[in-house]
Amino acid sequence: MPRIKGFDEIELEIASHKGKIAVDEWANFSRIFVDIYQKNRSELTQLLEEPSKNDKLSMELFQNVRPPIIKNMYTNEVLRSIFNYLSSLSSLVDVGLRLTRNYSDAQMEEYDKHKAVIVNSDINAFFGKLRNYIQHYGIPPIGWVTHLNEDKPNDCTYFLSKDKLLGWNEWGSKAKSYVLKGDVDLLESIRTHGKMIDEAYGTLLRLSSSIHSADMDEVNILIRRRNDILSGKIPIVDIDD
Repeated sequence: MPRIKGFDEIELEIASHKGKIAVDEWANFSRIFVDIYQKNRSELTQLLEEPSKNDKLSMELFQNVRPPIIKNMYTNEVLRSIFNYLSSLSSLVDVGLRLTRNYSDAQMEEYDKHKAVIVNSDINAFFGKLRNYIQHYGIPPIGWVTHLNEDKPNDCTYFLSKDKLLGWNEWGSKAKSYVLKGDVDLLESIRTHGKMIDEAYGTLLRLSSSIHSADMDEVNILIRRRNDILSGKIPIVDIDD
């Protein structure tokens, strides 16, 4: 079966080049950060915001006259979204740790400053432990506080009960400190923690281009040569296997 002389060899050289391998690893990390974690977070925050934009929904959460069909459907969607969000957060952290182990402290200096802020925070410990709470203890103790308004949409706050959360004794000191502050406003907590995550991992992604610029220059030379073979700029010679 005929093949193009040099083409398979250059394809293999591109695929095995350390710059191409690194770019693929960073691309996978970016997918988990942007396309999975951030999208799951956006979906959850939109669900939590919806009752404060939709009076019909907020009244269904508030009323106790009719069967709570809509309330239960909505609550189940929130719970599903919480599970997805916490799972994607855990995956993001794990992949980030594996990725950054390949680099020196000097290369990671700017990122490590943001990472230290996250690691040392009570709120980060809380979200890490909340996933364990769900896996080993039970469904989050959810509730709503609804303030009815006449001249604007009702204000609704989704919270996790402090007293019920404290029924689990595996929080650890940092996460417990966060819970002890009071019932957890889930939407506000997600926004606060999400901003910290975005600053840290956004910084990390920006570092990749400078760290691997020389490697990618080498890969791009190989890619241009491959493209020249395919376009006919470099004469094509068929050879037998």
